[in-house]
Amino acid sequence: MIDAGFPRPQVQIPLLRPDGSVRYRLDLGYPELMAAFEYDGLEFHTSREDRAHDEYRRDVIRRVFGWRLTVVGRGEVLGRSMRLEYAIGEILGMEPQIRRRQW
Repeated sequence: MIDAGFPRPQVQIPLLRPDGSVRYRLDLGYPELMAAFEYDGLEFHTSREDRAHDEYRRDVIRRVFGWRLTVVGRGEVLGRSMRLEYAIGEILGMEPQIRRRQW
């Protein structure tokens, strides 16, 4: 995100219950836009139970908390595709400052 010229996102954004306790944490995002990005790694997001839990959690985050979520995996983060940068740019209303990844 930084390499693409986007503002530094906030990390581990807490979403609170009415009593002030943390219900969920979002990986990273922009609270002022209520837009977050979640990374689904292989270790905790591959089993049927993991995917069902993720789907439920994300539904609550969208429906109850009103956040927009973009979910990415290893391919979007480490691959050559610029889909992630363009998705972030669309949410932020900015163009990525790179045209191809250097890694």
